[in-house]
Amino acid sequence: MADEEGEDYTIKELISMYGVVNKDLVTKYLGDLANEVPRIVIAKLYRNPLWRKYLVKAAKIYLRIKQEVQ
Repeated sequence: MADEEGEDYTIKELISMYGVVNKDLVTKYLGDLANEVPRIVIAKLYRNPLWRKYLVKAAKIYLRIKQEVQ
């Protein structure tokens, strides 16, 4: 996601905008990655086998929901 000028939002900025998740939990689990843009976070987490499993699972859920909406 980006702002009107095309600058990417960081994970912390997105959380502030939507306020759905506790910021402290995100910082606890992501550490410094919370200050990165989502595509960088996903790329870095995908390198870890445990996180890769959850990213794939989340992507499948997202695609299933997207198909149901259409």
